[in-house]
Amino acid sequence: MEWVLKKNGQVLKLVEGVTALVNTAYEDAMGPPGTPGDAEKLVYTAKRLGDAYKAAIEWAAEFHRVQVDSPFVSLLKAQSRLTENIILAMETVSAEFAQQVEGLVANPPADGEERSIEVCLNLEILPGIAEVAKELADLRRKFHQG
Repeated sequence: MEWVLKKNGQVLKLVEGVTALVNTAYEDAMGPPGTPGDAEKLVYTAKRLGDAYKAAIEWAAEFHRVQVDSPFVSLLKAQSRLTENIILAMETVSAEFAQQVEGLVANPPADGEERSIEVCLNLEILPGIAEVAKELADLRRKFHQG
C-alpha cells in the first residue's frame, strides 16, 4: 500500500511539473504575441516535455512489472491507468502543434500579417483518481469485514 501512495505522489508531481513547464517556461520561450520566440528556451521546454512524456510512460509500465496478491490486482490496474490521459493529451497537443507549424511553413504570413499558434494541454487525472479511490475503498471494506 505504501508503494501505491508513493506512486500517487509521483504522478501528482509529474502533473505539477508539466503544468509549470507549459504555464511558465513555454510562455516565456514563446514570448509576447508578435515577437519571435527564444529558440534555446523552446528547445529546453520541448526537451523537458519529452522527459515528462517518457516519465509518464515509464510510470505506467512499472505497474506491469509488479506482482501483487489477487485482492490488489484491480487497484493496481486502476492505478496504472492514471497516466493514460496525460500521455494521450501530450501526444494530441504535440500533433496539433506540429500541424500548425507545418501550416505556417507551407503558407507563411504576408508582410505585416500576424498569426499565432494556439494549443491547449489538458492534463486530466481526476477520473483515474476516482477509480483508484473506489478500489481503495473496496479493499478497506474487504479487509475490515473479514
